[in-house]
Amino acid sequence: MARRGKKSAQDMGDWHLWTEVTRSVSPLKPEKLQSLRKLTPPEAKQTELKSTAHNLKSSAATNLTGKREWAPLVPHTPQQQINAQPHINSVVRSKVSEKRIDPKTKRRLSRGRLSIDATLDLHGMRQHEAHGALSHFVASAYARGLRNLLVITGKGVRRTDFAQFEQKGVLRYRVPQWLEEPHLRSMIAGTEGAGQSHGGEGALYIRLKRNPK
Repeated sequence: MARRGKKSAQDMGDWHLWTEVTRSVSPLKPEKLQSLRKLTPPEAKQTELKSTAHNLKSSAATNLTGKREWAPLVPHTPQQQINAQPHINSVVRSKVSEKRIDPKTKRRLSRGRLSIDATLDLHGMRQHEAHGALSHFVASAYARGLRNLLVITGKGVRRTDFAQFEQKGVLRYRVPQWLEEPHLRSMIAGTEGAGQSHGGEGALYIRLKRNPK
């Protein structure tokens, strides 16, 4: 057993190794040591990263809770879908509301007490064909001194095999827009959706101004 205070051979070997190492190492200069002390320790860097991640998570949670909530979609019954289709009267009013046929004249037209001078049926026409036909029809009727016109566009609604209703035609919506064109508008006294005897939702009356010729 070695006596207390006496170094073993292993301890002596470690000491000689450490001595050799210290001989090959140069001490740091004061300015270099000061710059190293300014570096962020790994522990502080990890803390900074964790704080940043927490802030991002909190911000994302705030954005999610602040998003606008939308009401759930409610399926419509076939009858509700029919009611949702805009009536041709509302389409006409939205475009030429300041040029409507007076109620008395419309009532006489719908009841047959005032005759229809000319009728144009746009069924089966493409949009450009219907547009041209409508322009010619109105201009020709005005030149002949006619007053009461009927334009049939079709209802534009049909029932599918799945008990749903869809929009088939666009003429019933386009015709009131075409009647707003300056070259036609100047000849029109008023428009209104036709009565049931003349096609109802799928037709409209056009009341022309008097031709001063």
